[in-house]
Amino acid sequence: MCALRALEKSPALSARLAFESSSVMRAMRALEKSPVLSARRTLEKSRAMRAIRAPEESSALNAKRAFESSSFMSVMRALEDSSRFASFNELAEKLSSRIVGPLTLSEAYQVVAQSFEQTSDSTDIGRMEKLSSQVERQVNEAPKGPLSKEFYLSLILAFFLFWLSQVSSTDSEIRLLSRIDQFEATISQQLTELKAYEEVNTFYIVMRPVDLHVRPNTRSDIITVLYPNMKVKLIRRASKWIRIEYFDYRENVHISGWVYKKYLKILNPNRPR
Repeated sequence: MCALRALEKSPALSARLAFESSSVMRAMRALEKSPVLSARRTLEKSRAMRAIRAPEESSALNAKRAFESSSFMSVMRALEDSSRFASFNELAEKLSSRIVGPLTLSEAYQVVAQSFEQTSDSTDIGRMEKLSSQVERQVNEAPKGPLSKEFYLSLILAFFLFWLSQVSSTDSEIRLLSRIDQFEATISQQLTELKAYEEVNTFYIVMRPVDLHVRPNTRSDIITVLYPNMKVKLIRRASKWIRIEYFDYRENVHISGWVYKKYLKILNPNRPR
């Protein structure tokens, strides 16, 4: 029992509890329905965590040593002791609790996981490095606008969470922390720009499948179909119709058209217009 009490007060468990309550961990919990296992789920099922729950003193001591020396905890300690974690914490806080551009955070995570599977290299570390460069290139080439910024911010966070779930070596830890340094300035800048966009734009959420038309009438050509939970930006109004813009992340372009207003719900009704 003394060993168990000592384990409960250990720095490793304290760090784990602190990380459990962080915005990044809340974002990871939001991804639990994703087909790709999160780092938290992997950690909870690990031999170390099973041993922590066991009553035997020997198991508890072994668990303490295994947990404190794990790659996961090495990354957590490095993140929590640095200013760079603040950027990701702010990003997770912003994106995990709201509707984000064309994708939810869970969907962005699946996009990253699928891209990883399609990336070729002789090692997983090499594939992660290539995926990181791909995400960075997409962010730099993204068209300006609030919806595209939200998408690419969610992609950065999803990439970070995905790599965190794959951490298994010291080499991977070092490379991950290096990538976080590279993305930190980008995140800070884009969050600032996104806040400015939100102060001067009105956004809607699509409530049911609805056609996007070339002109504000049902006889005009249909551009595409908008699906529930898509976030769109208002451009102008015309009676019962509104002209909106959405971000097509597959083509990396903004697309605009007219939609019947009653099938959309305004997201920021209190914004001065």
